[in-house]
Amino acid sequence: MGILDLHKFINDTSQVKNGCTSVNMLQCIKKNSSETLIVIDLEGLLTIFTNKNENLCGIRSDVFLKRTRKFFHRLVTAGAKLAFFGDGPIINNKQETWFNRKQTKYNQKLKFFDKINEEGTIAIENLKYTTPPMSLIKSLLKKIAKEFGPLIISMEFECDSVLAAYATKNNAYAVLTDDTDFLIYPGNWKVWSIKALDKYKFNTLQYNPVTLRRALGLTELQMPLFAALCGNDIISNELLERFHRSFQNDHHKFMNIANFVKKLPVQLTDENWNEIGTSVFSQNENFETKIELLKESYEMYDIKRINFPLHVSGDEEPNNEIIHQILSSGQNDVYIILKQLHFKVPLLHEDMREVNYTKLLIELRRRMIGVILKHRNDPNIQSKVIVKQSHEQPYEEISITPIYPEIEVPPLDDLLFPEIGDGLDSQRKLLLQWILSGTKKNQIDTDKLFTLRTDYICTVATLFFLVKEADFPKDIADVVLLSIEETRNKSMDPKFHEAPKYLVKDAFIYDFVFLRMYILVEKIFKIVGLGKYLTLVQFDGFVFHNLYQAWLDMENARKINLIKRIDFLRLYDM
Repeated sequence: MGILDLHKFINDTSQVKNGCTSVNMLQCIKKNSSETLIVIDLEGLLTIFTNKNENLCGIRSDVFLKRTRKFFHRLVTAGAKLAFFGDGPIINNKQETWFNRKQTKYNQKLKFFDKINEEGTIAIENLKYTTPPMSLIKSLLKKIAKEFGPLIISMEFECDSVLAAYATKNNAYAVLTDDTDFLIYPGNWKVWSIKALDKYKFNTLQYNPVTLRRALGLTELQMPLFAALCGNDIISNELLERFHRSFQNDHHKFMNIANFVKKLPVQLTDENWNEIGTSVFSQNENFETKIELLKESYEMYDIKRINFPLHVSGDEEPNNEIIHQILSSGQNDVYIILKQLHFKVPLLHEDMREVNYTKLLIELRRRMIGVILKHRNDPNIQSKVIVKQSHEQPYEEISITPIYPEIEVPPLDDLLFPEIGDGLDSQRKLLLQWILSGTKKNQIDTDKLFTLRTDYICTVATLFFLVKEADFPKDIADVVLLSIEETRNKSMDPKFHEAPKYLVKDAFIYDFVFLRMYILVEKIFKIVGLGKYLTLVQFDGFVFHNLYQAWLDMENARKINLIKRIDFLRLYDM
């Protein structure tokens, strides 16, 4: 993320002296005489607390939670104050970049599907495919982060810009990230590398933006134009390729661009921008559009426009107090619906050549919107959804309309923010039942659902929906429940808790379908005001895969005996 190859440049001691040094984070924190604020980019941490085997098997949630808590705890114990930042909706000017990244990931996943389709099973040691269940990890990371410091999700600005503004305003000691954009933003904080991080010894590489500026001969105010001309998440290297090749010595790209920037005034006029555009793009097709893209790329580094607490647009709205309450309580999906921002409809790890859950998920989304916007009851409201509708179609933005419930919906503030004894839980449960009824009109028995232990409720609701609406195999739903029970009780063979040696196709696909659907069902619980019934998911991919492989060869009598343990949870078979 950020500026391609900039980290290689700052690592090159022949061009940037002392731009990069090895440090121990804990020692830095302890030696710092003043308060040591470490600002953490959560997106960069998505892959560091899991390994290849765990990623391929789904996740080992208990192991993940233990590692993550221990990591943050050691930072705090050393004397650090932590603040966390996560991505909100996709910013308009980053849509194309996001679309391309997701399509690339889908294409990579297809190669794996082709391999496992051909063989039915596949040895883990032969695999390089290690993409973890990002949506689940992101959800768990956010919940853990709140235990150790403020979590800020930017809904209207680029996350990097908000993080940089916060770090500058609060005199942060360091930013923990892998995004090279943080070498560009104004500020005197250090940049600690996540990629180079030893999460046990807390050694990493420390980059110094001040040293980088000095090596380039640029001021803070000149760095945004330098970054825009290098290419970043908004303007691609492909658009700038002609400009980069125009220099006689293209081995010194960054110094060449810095020298180009030095010749320009710090405060750029429209005339200056046209001159820059001519040098960069020449007067070719879409010239004006490309200049505007270059300007957007430049302006993203302007952190003066960001104030804390974060501004919420629409101060004139009568429900603005509710909007602020929604944001402060972390009800981000409700905010996205009310503000009609982009909502991502995720793939459930499917090979879209064989199965497509997109229509089902869009239907769920329309019902969620219908609950939140029931008070408007306008059938013509358009909500923006980012989705991949089929194997052949690329990621795109489409518009959808709400499906409104016939059930009465309490006023939003009453629905979203329960009070003890408010008498609205029966209404909330009806709304949950209605959203999950899907197109086949299967209604979950909420009386039975809410008599279960809290830590089973969301899991059982998720499996009910998948079995009834998405043709999720009952056998696999049973194994999911048995694996969760075994993760808690550890009553079976200890070998079930070891990494499996190979993967079976159905288990590999459906465990990810379950985990990603679980995150969406969690969101449904929250938007109907039933968040008190949510707990951190307990799922161990090792146990699930080993148990499923044993299940395939198990005698029916043994299966029946095991199912008795979870019979009260099998609402999908009642």
